[in-house]
Amino acid sequence: MNSKTLSMIAVVIAAACCFSGSALAVDSVILRGGEMAFQVSLGMSEQELVREIGAPDILKNNGTCYQYRLFDASIMLDDERRVEEIYAGRNFAGAVIRDDGSEVSLAADAWAQEPPIEYIFREFGEPIEVLRRAYAPSTDLAGAVTRETEDVPSSAPEAAKELPAEYRGDRVLYQLYNGPGVIKYKYVLDKSGIAFWLDADKTPYATVIYRPAPVEQPAAAPAEEPEPPLIVYFDFDRDVIKTDYVGLLEAQAQRLQDNADLCAVIEGHADEKGTGPYNDELSMRRARTVIDFLSTRGVSAERMTAAAFGERVPAAANRTPDGRDNPEGRALNRRVLITTIECKQ
Repeated sequence: MNSKTLSMIAVVIAAACCFSGSALAVDSVILRGGEMAFQVSLGMSEQELVREIGAPDILKNNGTCYQYRLFDASIMLDDERRVEEIYAGRNFAGAVIRDDGSEVSLAADAWAQEPPIEYIFREFGEPIEVLRRAYAPSTDLAGAVTRETEDVPSSAPEAAKELPAEYRGDRVLYQLYNGPGVIKYKYVLDKSGIAFWLDADKTPYATVIYRPAPVEQPAAAPAEEPEPPLIVYFDFDRDVIKTDYVGLLEAQAQRLQDNADLCAVIEGHADEKGTGPYNDELSMRRARTVIDFLSTRGVSAERMTAAAFGERVPAAANRTPDGRDNPEGRALNRRVLITTIECKQ
């Protein structure tokens, strides 16, 4: 590996404590060093971190980066002083704990029997996409918020404003080049909250554990509006279906035949002229007339229910406010409503 590649790797490792990723991740990481092992979880508070592991060897980036040499790990804190990223270096000997509780080693000996990148693909899934990108590390901000940027010259003013211009995605393998060939790779799994940096020879030198990308919830299907009831109006004191409604009733019969899981409730109504018992009987005759019509068009009688309301549920006023007869209102009350519902099992 040439000196240029080594120097770029040094920039990335030196910048590890300056990552400030976007927020809660994979699950937990096991730090191992000597005979000690500690578990660090994303979202852990600063107090819990210090109580669990102890004070860091190096405190960087205004106190938001805890660097532990024994474990070759750096731990980044967010604005609320909670763990938001864990950066594991080349000599990291620990493991990551996935959501299902399984532990996957990130130690170098884990891939001693196979190419490291194949181990990563086997444990975390093969890439869905491979992208080639020009690589330009941001050296201007090396002491503050350095990140690896994509296709942005380090001297450009917008680089400072828009950092990080990261290599993001889910199961995307980036081939990063500077000059004639690929100098490093990054394999990104945003939905799992883990990313791997690899040398030109595809050997891992850094792993970042971070808050996974939020899962996009499918948009809720708009609630279906209930089918409005079909209304059939009748002449005064009559239960005969008028010609105007024959076509509508035939269409309703066809709909019921086409949808065997639908049943129909047939409600008969009357205006206030006449006695209560008479209007009850009249409204039932109107409902039965509609049921008979639908039956002749192939709708089973078992799928229809008749109900008679007489004059008790008016759709309009039978009389005007001053007590006079209201023929227009009474005409709206002489009706049958046909409502389709799901048949009871």
